[in-house]
This record gives sequence, C-alpha cells and structure tokens, in this order.
Amino acid sequence: MSPPSPSRRSPWSRSPQWLLNGLKLVWVRGGDKSHENYNHRVMVFRSSIIERIALKAPLYSIEVKYVSPRGTTNSDEHNELMRKYRLDRHTASAYLIALRGLITNGNKHYE
Repeated sequence: MSPPSPSRRSPWSRSPQWLLNGLKLVWVRGGDKSHENYNHRVMVFRSSIIERIALKAPLYSIEVKYVSPRGTTNSDEHNELMRKYRLDRHTASAYLIALRGLITNGNKHYE
C-alpha cells in the first residue's frame, strides 16, 4: 500500500507551522460571540489544542505532564511571586503550575 498523497495527508502530521495553520481552520469563524453555542465551540477548540499538543509532543522528544492547577491563585506563594517578580495573577498562576510540574517530575532543585 502506498503512502497517502500530500494533499490527503492530515495537517497535524507535519511541522509546527502546519499545526498552527490547521488550528486556524478549527477556530470559530470571525469570532461571532453572539452565537448561542459560542462558549461550547471555544471549549471544544481549547480541548482539541491540548489533545493535539499532547499527541505531537513525543515526536519532538517532549514529555507531557498533567498538573492540577488547584490552589494556585489563592495562596501566599502566589501573592509573594506577584510582588517579587511583578507578575499579573494569571502569569503567576502559570508559573506555579509549571513549577509544580517540574517538582513532580523529580527535579528537586526547583523547590
């Protein structure tokens, strides 16, 4: 059986640039927020991005770890990071989530 022709190949089977172009096709056209199922479509899009990144990561030798974001926003550590590094609350939460992922991976020098 011959390999599929380039025109039939999925856009997800190529380089990261093709991945971004393929995601543009999935996004809600024109950002029509007045549509009744807009929030559902956005959540489906978000989930599809997470799934596709998780599936493609091993091809680039990237290990995917899932970390619970629970308790990252309302904590003393969060407030300390915001003041120390002058971060907004969302960036500080993302930093804490990434730090949790590194610590659970066995990298104790990040504590």
